[in-house]
Amino acid sequence: MFWKRGLKPSIEAARYGIYNCLPKAEQDKQIDRLCYESGQAIREIACWFTDPKQSAKVNPDKVDCPVLTLAGKADRITPAESCKKVSQMYKHNSHFHVLSKHGHMLNCEPGWEAIAQQIHVWLCWQLGHQGKLAA
Repeated sequence: MFWKRGLKPSIEAARYGIYNCLPKAEQDKQIDRLCYESGQAIREIACWFTDPKQSAKVNPDKVDCPVLTLAGKADRITPAESCKKVSQMYKHNSHFHVLSKHGHMLNCEPGWEAIAQQIHVWLCWQLGHQGKLAA
């Protein structure tokens, strides 16, 4: 009944599964910031099939906005193939990209700026802006 308490990954698990695409010095900084996660939230999202309330269930037919899904090819927590399956649920306006040199922590891995730029370009495209992008 892990969902009844907070969970914190071990340092080894964090290095292997969460921070595997970060340089060691950055891994150390991130590990210093690790804190407990809600066991209940993890259950609702990762083990949704054990949640009788289906708290994290989303009806993709009710999502009427564009959906961008980015997945790191080296993500050991949320594999790209799983992300692709989720993306495919949003058939009407879904865009999926695998980032070949990235893992789970897209926002702090080397090259995150290019990912941010890709998101910016996608947002501008969705908004119909044809003007020059901000640098």
